Amino acid sequence: QMLDDLRDFYEGYGVIYAECGGLMYLMEQLEYKPLRGRGAELHKGGSFEMCGVIKGLARMGGEKRVINYVEGEFRKDCILGKKGSRFKGHEFHHSKILLEDMANVDFAYKILRGEGIKDGMDGIITKNCLASFVHLHAASYTGFAESFVRSARTKVFV
Repeated sequence: QMLDDLRDFYEGYGVIYAECGGLMYLMEQLEYKPLRGRGAELHKGGSFEMCGVIKGLARMGGEKRVINYVEGEFRKDCILGKKGSRFKGHEFHHSKILLEDMANVDFAYKILRGEGIKDGMDGIITKNCLASFVHLHAASYTGFAESFVRSARTKVFV
């Protein structure tokens, strides 16, 4: 039910901002592979249907672990801010995002310090949604709340 409700909210142009696990929840599929020696015997893993707002899959449980403090810059105007604005945050995950059309993804952020989703880019934009691995530190970018509320009220996403 919640997957359907969130999809309906997105289709009705509700503004969505998602970080890390929220990004994975918005994908079409989540593949989970337990990490060796970390309670792997408790869960066999598998593939699970997710929301489908972002076309592609999140693969969780790979051996690579990403832990970084992040500095980034908005590449373009979006629901969280204006092009050129800078922010700080962190990323922490054992997952990878695989998109159907990675070459044509609209990324909101250029990651100046950290990894991001692909090649130093992060913040997938699709219509009225922005989803990212970055946990943005709102105090590092004071325009965060104002920009998000403005987008939600006006339904203007850039």
